[in-house]
Amino acid sequence: MSKIKRASLDYVTSKHEDSPGTKNHNLCEFRHGARTNAINTDTCSCRGICFCFIVKNNCTAVCSYQDIDTVPKTIPSNVNFLVLSHNHLMEIPNRTFYNMSDLIILELDYNYLKALPADMFERNGMLKKLVLSHNHLTEIPNRTFYNTSALIKLELDYNYLKELPADLFGQDNMLKKLVLSHNHLRELPKRTFYNMSDLIIL
Repeated sequence: MSKIKRASLDYVTSKHEDSPGTKNHNLCEFRHGARTNAINTDTCSCRGICFCFIVKNNCTAVCSYQDIDTVPKTIPSNVNFLVLSHNHLMEIPNRTFYNMSDLIILELDYNYLKALPADMFERNGMLKKLVLSHNHLTEIPNRTFYNTSALIKLELDYNYLKELPADLFGQDNMLKKLVLSHNHLRELPKRTFYNMSDLIIL
């Protein structure tokens, strides 16, 4: 049995304000400690190294700190919050998240990702928060976020990005916070933020 299952986990809900006056979005974080009140059910269950549970009616899968180099195939397709941070992921195969159309939060920080497939988020229109910080990304394919119209927060800091394509986001995007610090960016195309009327923090 993996350490994450043996440990007594206390999953707490922290609130993140995307901008003043907007509704807070719940982000699931975890730490070792007190007993959790979240209940595992057949509608949100996974085998192997991940820990799955339901909290606030959201199916959450935590697969962090497991030294994995591939995304586990046992993650339920109805997952809402998926945590894959602090692992050894070097690549994400095409359509890895294709059947996870209910995904709201995806955390992939502290891995070794060098590139992203262009169709990575083809069917993730409900995604609101994406964390790709602390990876080895050198570029992002054009139109990668075209189908993530609900995306509010995108974290790309601490990578090796040298440039961003002009058509990275779709016309109907709702992005409010984009974090690009600690990269190797020298200039950005004029159209990069053309359709970002809701962008508050850059």
